[in-house]
This record gives sequence, structure tokens and C-alpha cells, in this order.
Amino acid sequence: MTNITPTYDVKETAQNAREFVKQNKSVIWNVFKPFVMVLLVLFLFDVVMRDVFLSDAYAGFNLGSIISVYFMTIIMISYYRLVMKGTQIFVPTKMFQPTESELLFVVMFFVFFAAFSLSIALLSPLLSSAPMVVEYILIAVLILVQAVILYRVSFYFVGCAIDEEMDIKKSVQQTSGFVIRIVVSFLFASWRVFGIVLLCFSFITLVSIVFEEMEFPEIVLRIFTFITLFPLMVYITPILMTLHAYVVSNYYVYAQQNNAPESTP
Repeated sequence: MTNITPTYDVKETAQNAREFVKQNKSVIWNVFKPFVMVLLVLFLFDVVMRDVFLSDAYAGFNLGSIISVYFMTIIMISYYRLVMKGTQIFVPTKMFQPTESELLFVVMFFVFFAAFSLSIALLSPLLSSAPMVVEYILIAVLILVQAVILYRVSFYFVGCAIDEEMDIKKSVQQTSGFVIRIVVSFLFASWRVFGIVLLCFSFITLVSIVFEEMEFPEIVLRIFTFITLFPLMVYITPILMTLHAYVVSNYYVYAQQNNAPESTP
């Protein structure tokens, strides 16, 4: 059972995603609200507390951010379920008591997260010695490859979220021809939110440059960045996650109800 009437056109899908967010803002926020304090503590650890608990050798190791991936994944499951089942019957994921299918979702997401992190680590020696242009190109290619892989298995995550039968192989088969549509629909749905993010990051960059010129300690810069970014994250993350969940779920349902196109992304 699904709450979605699927659409194929990217603009129509994007419009439906925005309308879904507009009509369910309170529910979307209620899903995210219990996690705010946990995320606050984890990100504060990376900003301040890691200097106390971790040695200089682990200065770049953002333990709080890594742990936060678990909680963000749990939130993601709830948003998929909200989109697919609707506000009346969906059941949010419990923070520390995931079901078997939810746990599979979390484990597989961690696998992809770890694979991406490992690939960056393995390429670091090559990137550090390469010209800046080559470095940016390699990073862009790596991100593109990872994104395509993740979207090809995205239907697997929808299936796990709503406890429907879907494996990696079936997801790869059914997403054939839909990856570009998913990406474009999501960009159309969220371009205003990304515009706000761009403005905020531009402001933070300018202030950071001023702080560096005035030779403020690094901890001051990290605290300023946190104070600026965390409220922004609390505001935009539920919106972006729901928009993305809607778009992926839309094409998941479309693929179930129609023959997927033969073409590949």
C-alpha cells in the first residue's frame, strides 16, 4: 500500500515533492525534533570536545559526525515511510530499536558511507601530489561514480524502509533509466533550499577569511561555523531529506507499476 500517485515527468514530480513538504511541515518537523539534541551533542564534540578527548594525531577525525550518520539514517527511514504510507498510518523509526529491515537499511547505508570514505582516503596520496585542477576533476568523478551507484541501489532502501521485498540486484534492474530523472527532479524540487545554503556558506566563507586575517584561534573559527551552520542544518535537513525521499519513492512506485525504460543513466 502506498500513499503516492507516481508521475514520470521531472517537473511534475518536483512540484508534487514541494507540495508534499508544504502540506506536511509539522509532521516532518516532529520526526526530526527528537534527534536535534543528540545531533547537537555529537557536532559539539567535533567542534570543541575532540580537542580535550582526542590527541593531535586524531585532529581530523570527526567522531561525532561519523556517529551522527546512524541517527540521520534512522531519520531517513522515517521520511521514506512517511512519503510511502502517508501521515495517518506511517510509524516513525525508533531511535535505538530498529526492526530487522530498518537495521539492514542502516548497515547498507554505512557500507556505502564507509566505501566512499575509504576511496577518498586511498586517493589522498594521489590527490595531494596532483595539480589542483586534476585534484578537483578526480574528486568530481569520484563523487559522480558514488552517486550513480547509490541511486542504482536506492530502491533497495525504499523497500527496506517499508518492509517490502527488494534486493540490490532488483533495485539495479528497476532503476535503469530512472537515475537522471531522480536527480533532476530532486534538483528542481530543492533549488530554492540550495540557494539559501549557498548564501549562508558564502557568508561563512567571508567571515572566516576575516577571522583568519585577524589571526583568531582555530577554535574560535570552528565555534562560529558551528553556531552558524547548526541552526541552518536543523532547518534545511528535514526539508531536503523529505524532498529526496519523495522523489526516489515516486519513481520506486512508478517502476513497480510500469515497465522500466530500457535505457541506462
